[in-house]
Amino acid sequence: MINQKLISLSALTLLTLPLLTPVAHADAKGETILRAAFKKLGESKSMTATLVQIIESKALRTPVQLQGTFAAMKPNYLAIRLTAPLPDGQAGGSIYAATGKEYFTYVYPNDEGTNTYHVEQDKANPTEFAGVWEAEVDAFFGGEKLLEKGTPEFSKVEKVGKISYDVVLMKMKPVGGNPVRTLTYYVGQKDKLIHRASYDTLITGNISGIQTNVLTDINLNAEKKPSDFAYTPPKESRKFVLKKKREVIFAHYRP
Repeated sequence: MINQKLISLSALTLLTLPLLTPVAHADAKGETILRAAFKKLGESKSMTATLVQIIESKALRTPVQLQGTFAAMKPNYLAIRLTAPLPDGQAGGSIYAATGKEYFTYVYPNDEGTNTYHVEQDKANPTEFAGVWEAEVDAFFGGEKLLEKGTPEFSKVEKVGKISYDVVLMKMKPVGGNPVRTLTYYVGQKDKLIHRASYDTLITGNISGIQTNVLTDINLNAEKKPSDFAYTPPKESRKFVLKKKREVIFAHYRP
């Protein structure tokens, strides 16, 4: 789930940019496709994948690309690690770690040049986690329940490389008086898994862009144990409260 208050990613806040769209109508085909994908993830005991996140904007000289890994295990374990090499040789990144007891968000560096982390209690049976993703990750925990958050609408069939995808738009219900948001999911026609998700993102201020999360090498029900998700923030890091926007990583890519 995209964090509506603040998302720190390599010293950056990523917020979902609301889209003004017409009222969504029921689409049986779109709902059937997403329901099957959400159900398959929701019924899985564990999941691993390679995760690539791409952020594009006219305000950036080049797209920002973060690469990493994703692992999850029922009922409340999560490990996502993303890194982005910066043009000046620095490295930025973030770690999202749910240990079964606590949920950590660790970012480096922040706008003060330090490494910081945020921690909160890990829920016993979560349906989603706050971070830089939507149902491509959260459906593993929330399954078909996440369909209640919006209305699916079938868009088209698109072939990327050798794989054919059903492209489904998810018109999200307004939250907190905000306009409707639209998410785009690419579901493999053969494996019924979400391989790609795209949505508008507010980078900072009034600068927006498109965020795309790409999952490859997806493996369901791989052998995992709680100790695989153990995490302790580095000693040199410090705890922080998610309040202000951080945008250091994008400063390196602007003209």
